[in-house]
Amino acid sequence: LGLASLRRLWRSWALPRSLKPPYELLIQAVLDGQRVPAPDSLRGAVALCSLRRQVAAGVYDAGSLSAPLQLRVGRKGETMEDADGRAQDVAGVPVLCNEGGPFAGPLGSTRLARVGPGVHRALVAVYLPSGAESAEIEAHLEEASRVIQEFCGGREIGRLAI
Repeated sequence: LGLASLRRLWRSWALPRSLKPPYELLIQAVLDGQRVPAPDSLRGAVALCSLRRQVAAGVYDAGSLSAPLQLRVGRKGETMEDADGRAQDVAGVPVLCNEGGPFAGPLGSTRLARVGPGVHRALVAVYLPSGAESAEIEAHLEEASRVIQEFCGGREIGRLAI
């Protein structure tokens, strides 16, 4: 895919120009000698995948989410409460939604979806450009599954590329 195409994808979303993609923030932190901010092994494993593959990725508490889930573009005027309870504009940005509206996307997730102690089922999302080849998509998903199982245990119960 390449970093240039991923930057174009990030910039195609309606985001402030000053907002850097999460994987670039992680890369910069590591280059600056900081530790990867990961409060638990699952979020750490997903951060590692994000660094290795240079893509935005997120992990969410699947047990707190009600079906059906939907991936769509945020609508004009639509907001999502971030993990600190602040309203975040999601217009033009990919968001994961359920009947309560947006709960997550490449910008972060609500408290509802936050992974923490006691989480036994997780939804992992890798945000890729729509033009990504099937083999590239599969490589990203395979890496995420392998790294999560290596560092966290558990097993993968399904995959879906949208």
